[in-house]
Amino acid sequence: MGKSKYLTVLASFVLALGLYGCSGENSPVDPVNPDNGGTEKPEAKGKQFRGFIDSTAMRASTASRTFGVYGELDPLTHKTGIRFYWDEEEDKDSPYLYIWDTKVSSWRWFSTRDVLERDKQNHQILSAAWTLGGATLDQETYKLRYGNRAYNNEAYFYSNQEQLVPGQANKLRTYGDCGTAIAEDNGLYYDFTLKHSAAFITFMPYAGGAVTDESHKVLVNCKLWRVRISSDQFMGNTGQYFKFNDNGIDQSQWPTSGQKYIQLECAKDNSGTITANYGIPSSKNAAKTNGAIMVLAPGTYTNVKIEYTVYDPVVQSSAIFTKSIPTLTLNPGKNLPIYSALTCKDYSSQFGLYHMWGAQDNYWNSTFPASHNWGPLGVPAQINYPSTGQLRYFSNVDAAALAGPKDAPAGSKDADAPTINLLHWYVTKGDPRWDPEPFTYDGHLFTGRIWFLKASVIAANYGVSVPDMSQKIQGGNDVSAGYTSESRTPSDWSNVPEAQRSNYFYVVPLGYYEDGQLKMLQSTSYGYSYFWSSTGYAGYGVGHQNSKIYAAYLRIQLSNPYTNNSSSYIHIENDYDSENYRTKGYQTWPGEQFTYN
Repeated sequence: MGKSKYLTVLASFVLALGLYGCSGENSPVDPVNPDNGGTEKPEAKGKQFRGFIDSTAMRASTASRTFGVYGELDPLTHKTGIRFYWDEEEDKDSPYLYIWDTKVSSWRWFSTRDVLERDKQNHQILSAAWTLGGATLDQETYKLRYGNRAYNNEAYFYSNQEQLVPGQANKLRTYGDCGTAIAEDNGLYYDFTLKHSAAFITFMPYAGGAVTDESHKVLVNCKLWRVRISSDQFMGNTGQYFKFNDNGIDQSQWPTSGQKYIQLECAKDNSGTITANYGIPSSKNAAKTNGAIMVLAPGTYTNVKIEYTVYDPVVQSSAIFTKSIPTLTLNPGKNLPIYSALTCKDYSSQFGLYHMWGAQDNYWNSTFPASHNWGPLGVPAQINYPSTGQLRYFSNVDAAALAGPKDAPAGSKDADAPTINLLHWYVTKGDPRWDPEPFTYDGHLFTGRIWFLKASVIAANYGVSVPDMSQKIQGGNDVSAGYTSESRTPSDWSNVPEAQRSNYFYVVPLGYYEDGQLKMLQSTSYGYSYFWSSTGYAGYGVGHQNSKIYAAYLRIQLSNPYTNNSSSYIHIENDYDSENYRTKGYQTWPGEQFTYN
């Protein structure tokens, strides 16, 4: 007579960078602090699952998915890792646990699960009883598989994953968690140890630099929005899937199509309203309770790039911090902790360096100080912005009446600014480059800068002198006397060879003032910044009143600055539209002071 048995599964889980029980950690990787050296001890190998016969197991089914928590596993040794539980929200009707039925030579789906035991501290599911819907189990051993396509000899890893609570990952099975086991009949129950076939990474970014650094102070007030990892290899949403067998994932048959990245969302984006729970810890040690766990296929990845999108909830701005690893090996059933110290430059020294065209003083000064009351996209309008009769007010010099292109009044903020002719050289012959480098500014987080070839390098390339470049563009024309417009889409700064980078300088787009308001961004998808030239618009002719209210500028436009396809657009113009109004508070030209180092 056959033995009628039910299969029971026990599982545990804890908040940390490794698998609890049988699944340990790879040596931690710290791309920013290489002295870390993998000194943290790996976890014990494997994660224990136990199956046994329970005649009372035919009860109401609940959901089942693996749920992971990253944290401290042992209070004495302070080892960290991932403890796993059964998740209550996934696979409610059809858990993705399979048993090989030799009678029909196919994988059979466990139909129900009943919760047996919960963790007393967090109420997560520790053990559960599984049934095949009354099927008779009469063999000494059975092969088991777990995973979203394990029944079809395949594994599938999602390119878009989500974890909204720090250190607690759900939907692990949905995103690609899988495993194999052999269940053995011991007379009372079936025992088995699930061997995880997937690999895991726990990302733990934190604010780097000294705690006194302005950028450090800013970052600890920001949030983690997403983590993205990419490589030369196909990683997720693969059309052919990963091959899966009784030994796990076959790394020798890697997919040849799909996505070369996996992205883990750590915040909710509700039509532009970001809800983020992940803070940016102030130290590496504090980051251990803030892990973001990703499921990936085991194997060796090359030219790995990790991108952390960090969100400033006050300004609603973001920036992407990038870390590169030449080669990364992920082992089956192991978790790899990756610590990343996030650092960036601070340009708060540039705050206040805005002015109306030709003014003798800045837009704000000690008598009329600028507000630091940042809000969404910038600083709200304040009263007492420059007015007639003040040194802060624009110059109404008649550009048409002046000889030569450098017609800003002596002693004004624009007296040493580049002429429209020189800006023309920078834009058209200066090989402009877009660099999405994060930076902090007056207590908040932003991104992006534009690189240009230095004037001396351009001059040498085209056989002219730097003074001549201020007077005329290539071909001998002086474009200061009338309408001029030139636009370019900068190339990628990362493609400039290291040996050539000293030939460039950069400018940082810091928005502009209009009617007392600092417009750092127009929206979370784009922003404008402007620099005044020394050239006033002379297109109306001598004595025309409109020649006294316009001037030439350089505009930098950021497009999708906080996405992985961010870009920029630069434009110079000597015209008579609203952007040319001398009343606008544009940035003071910084010269070529910001160089590669």
